[in-house]
Amino acid sequence: MGYRGWYGSDVEPAFWFGSGLGWGLWDYRSAEHVRGDDGESLRVVLANTAERPSREVVQVYWRPEGSAPVRLVGYAVADEVVPGEERTVTVACDSRAFRLWDEAASGWITPAGGMLLVARGLGDIRLEVRRL
Repeated sequence: MGYRGWYGSDVEPAFWFGSGLGWGLWDYRSAEHVRGDDGESLRVVLANTAERPSREVVQVYWRPEGSAPVRLVGYAVADEVVPGEERTVTVACDSRAFRLWDEAASGWITPAGGMLLVARGLGDIRLEVRRL
């Protein structure tokens, strides 16, 4: 079943895929989708709102248009952020994760569009950005 099966169902797992049990509290402030010669990435600005230094794993999921399941496309770590500090993290997205199997074409296709979900874990989505 995995994380894809739980997402969008009526039942929640005890712990979502990627959910951490850290001490930090985080404010996800903004996300920007970037396309470059080396592929796609998301630039995410977040701030540690806790009272102690902490680290955060920023996860990015792609929700394609249509009925294809959501999938993890990248993650990055904001390491040792002191209280009140803002950090920009660049999450490189794996281009292979955007491919879908097309029966009619008998091969892989890479459709445009869909939404990029910026999350602490799939059960805690903080921001959504349209994929260009």
